[in-house]
Amino acid sequence: MVAANDLKVYKTTNNLGGAITATQLISATPNNLFSNVPKTELTSGEDYYACIYLKNTHSTEKMDNFKIWLTDKSFPHDTEIKWGYDTLPAGPGTAQTIVNKYTSPTGVVWRTLESEPSSSDMQDLTPGETAAIWIWYHVNANAEARMNDSELFSFKFDIPQGGTGSSGGGTGGGGTGGNPPPVNADYKVAVAGDWGCESVTDDVISLIRNGGYNHLIGIGDNAYASSSCWISRFTPLKPIMQSAFGNHEYSESGGIAPYKTFFGYNLTYFTYKFQNIFVMVLDSNINLDPGSAQHNAIKAALEASQNDNTITWRIACTHFPWFGASSSHSYNNGNQIQAFHQLFIDNKVSFVLSGHNHNFQRSFQVGYNSGSPTSPTVVASTSPYSRITAGLIHVVSGGGGHDSGSSLYSLGSQPGFQAYQNRTHNGIWEMVASNNAQTLTCSFVDINGDKFDTFVINA
Repeated sequence: MVAANDLKVYKTTNNLGGAITATQLISATPNNLFSNVPKTELTSGEDYYACIYLKNTHSTEKMDNFKIWLTDKSFPHDTEIKWGYDTLPAGPGTAQTIVNKYTSPTGVVWRTLESEPSSSDMQDLTPGETAAIWIWYHVNANAEARMNDSELFSFKFDIPQGGTGSSGGGTGGGGTGGNPPPVNADYKVAVAGDWGCESVTDDVISLIRNGGYNHLIGIGDNAYASSSCWISRFTPLKPIMQSAFGNHEYSESGGIAPYKTFFGYNLTYFTYKFQNIFVMVLDSNINLDPGSAQHNAIKAALEASQNDNTITWRIACTHFPWFGASSSHSYNNGNQIQAFHQLFIDNKVSFVLSGHNHNFQRSFQVGYNSGSPTSPTVVASTSPYSRITAGLIHVVSGGGGHDSGSSLYSLGSQPGFQAYQNRTHNGIWEMVASNNAQTLTCSFVDINGDKFDTFVINA
């Protein structure tokens, strides 16, 4: 019986088209199609093109009723992928050849992010038959200095196969090549901000470095003076870190430029994927209103993420907190709640992560209260929570080290929507993935490794 895994992807010579080669493209092999982008081309922006073949490797049965579509165009956040058949409809034969990787093939109808087609748009593949596809990789000017296309074919191109083979049933499905989504490794994510350059900051850094965390999300307010002290401390964590921008990045000497350079950011808001998490980084210092450039970009990326079945969790990080107990800073700066709360619930966002108040706070799962946005409606209050519940969990993790002990910000009486609050510890908030990353166990972890407010959320 023919199966989806009988469809394999092969390279062309130097990826420039022409005849198929014997070199198969294997997922999880970095740069197996596109090489790292040179620094000069990261600065100026560039377009690259490559040709691949899809091949039916089954010895006796044909494949039919193909659907191919692009489900995710944001890897990483400052690039874009498009694709197209060498000819339409795709057919047997040899693909055209281009002079170099910068030259666009002729006659290709480029397709970008889209929903699953309603019908097949590719011809049957008899045993051993091939079809040529071109990939267009666009890099924005001043892009981040990285490139790893190891997930391109397992995650980005969905090739389910339906109908029947010539002498047996085919396999239906959607997502990753007609197969289930890939198995996810366990992982640990740390979240904190309001760091400063204090001895307690060093304690929090040690907690992260010694705790086996695979990813670090910063929620802003890095240094409370010039950036140099913070950068020297956080350089060892740079390979695993992404960050939102706080008000101190804008107000201190040097402004935001050193941090954009440190992280390689073009914009101060963006989205990215880590494992099976879709992360939205908001800049709460600038316009977030519906219709603004930032709101439009975040909304489009979030809605597009619904078509990516490798994503389980969606989270947003922003410096200014949405709601919480009375503290040194107010809530809902820039009317973030009105701009995003209902949008996030409608699009299955599980967490909003914030800081600004130098303490720990965590809400229940809460829905949008249009009459009083900073007093959300509790929709679930007991662990284990469920990802599919129409509510999100709001976290304040502002214990990164700038203030400690009695200097941590005061907290008023605990609101009814609040599950936990603490102003006596420094540390991080963590998410620990298990069960094929379909379960997250979340806790506040202090600099001594003690855990508080542990709860579970299941997909």
